[in-house]
Amino acid sequence: MELVAQSRKQFAGRTWTVAQWLRYWLTTRRSIRPATLHIYARHVEKDLVPTIGHLRPAEVTGRHLTAMFAESAISPDTGRPRTASTMQRLGATLRAAYNAAIRDGPVSDNPARRVEMPQPRRPHAVVWTDGRVESWQTDGVRPPVAVWTVAQTAAFLEYVQDDPLYALRWLVALRGLGRAEAAGLRWQDLDLDRRQLTVVNSAPWSATKSSKGRPSPSAERARTAGSVHQR
Repeated sequence: MELVAQSRKQFAGRTWTVAQWLRYWLTTRRSIRPATLHIYARHVEKDLVPTIGHLRPAEVTGRHLTAMFAESAISPDTGRPRTASTMQRLGATLRAAYNAAIRDGPVSDNPARRVEMPQPRRPHAVVWTDGRVESWQTDGVRPPVAVWTVAQTAAFLEYVQDDPLYALRWLVALRGLGRAEAAGLRWQDLDLDRRQLTVVNSAPWSATKSSKGRPSPSAERARTAGSVHQR
């Protein structure tokens, strides 16, 4: 909170370092999801502060950022190469921080906008046809993204119908809940009488999706499944 108490005039006088600005900027992010703030904070402390934190915001150039992204291409936690998507998120954090600096201080340029980032390649989703299933069972190689057919989904739900988490599996399969959203569900988020559940929390950080949450209407089957599971 010490940084918050310092006047913006100090920043305007160019006495703050990038590290000071980034940490101050984090304290002003009150309208974003806690999960997003957690990601911002990790980027700041793990990647940005160790590499460019000693510089003044107006001193940072594209060359500094190119070197920073090259160093950050290896995860400091695992020592493994990061994916293009992860690097894109790191770049988005830095761009957001600089956009705020442009609004609040003497910085008039956002050098993060000019740095070329690797573009993530989204794998094309395919259907688990009989041929793909046979190939997977033979050589163990599976497509990066593959989805079940209606018949396969029905067979899975029939197979797990006695599982204690059957209701949850049914909702994920047929109502489109993400894994983090499903893991964050609580009984108070489920209205059996109205046949409706509201997605409010998201694991692993119990992040609120919005002030109102996301309503997810469910069918009579979900009401029945939920009733059985609650008993």
